[in-house]
Amino acid sequence: MNSGSTLGEIAERCTSLGEAATRRQLGGGPFLVVYPWEDSGKSAFDTCLMTDDELLDDEATDPASATLLDERLAGRGARETVKARASAVSMNGANALVLPVSKSSRNPFSNLITLGRARNNDLILSSPSVSKVHAWFLDGGPSGWFLQDNGSTNGTTHNDEPAAPRVNLTLRFGDTVGFGGVQAVFCDAAGVLELAQRW
Repeated sequence: MNSGSTLGEIAERCTSLGEAATRRQLGGGPFLVVYPWEDSGKSAFDTCLMTDDELLDDEATDPASATLLDERLAGRGARETVKARASAVSMNGANALVLPVSKSSRNPFSNLITLGRARNNDLILSSPSVSKVHAWFLDGGPSGWFLQDNGSTNGTTHNDEPAAPRVNLTLRFGDTVGFGGVQAVFCDAAGVLELAQRW
């Protein structure tokens, strides 16, 4: 499957190819279904669709937009939940991006799948509310998948609860996760198909 497909595109594949063929194209997963987040006029995952040469410099975040975001978050605590930000979320599920949670050649850490704003992460989210290296995923083999916040500025949430920095959280398929102002769902191929068929 093409990295960076939307739920809408996957729903179209289900219609044209059938569910079994689409599931084979997806592979085993896991996946992060990232919902569009509007801040500074760009969707949260703009850089996921760019080549390495096109990626924005990780220092190029618009300071005025970041200041506005900081002001909007002031007084609510640095680790507020995704639910508290729901009024700012663009929940158009058809445009949600499906990202394989997997290693890339950009990340030097062999055992971690990193997520953040910097271009050397495995999963890149260009939202100013996301730290350069915001969090990481760890494949625990038979123990399952884990998520750990890297002491990020705007925090990570797991099922709408704030995550303590540098503490492994056990992930289950269907769990919601938030990275700063970006909302996502951690799921397997069956979960991706279920979400895609809602749109």
